[in-house]
Amino acid sequence: MRFFKFGIYLFVFLFCQTASAQSVSDLNAKIATLDTKIIVLETKIAMLEENNRNLNQRIDNMLFNLKNNNSNSINNTVPSSSNINNNSAVSQPVTPSVNSTKPSSSGGRCGATTKKGSQCSRSAKSNGYCWQHGGY
Repeated sequence: MRFFKFGIYLFVFLFCQTASAQSVSDLNAKIATLDTKIIVLETKIAMLEENNRNLNQRIDNMLFNLKNNNSNSINNTVPSSSNINNNSAVSQPVTPSVNSTKPSSSGGRCGATTKKGSQCSRSAKSNGYCWQHGGY
């Protein structure tokens, strides 16, 4: 009887060892798969952050050019109704208006929005932006 109990205990012990060894190897395989997925996701995040930086730079350059074009043009407002010919097939260009909340003086706060969505905390230059966001 003792021998029989010992045999059952030995069988259960060996079965549990085999099951746990198998589950450990399964878990290690899953960990390796997850590590690979993490690397892929980190690479994608880095690429998206770079694209975001490039797009923000392009937007800043467009706003800068738009502001320079508006300040250099003689008439930077929307044409009056007397200048618009409704029967004409060619429409006259309309300069877009940019709604901005940037400060007008050089001593104010930068009008740019950070990645977090809050307003930049740096001091603005004469154009309403700090040195990093295109101030001059």
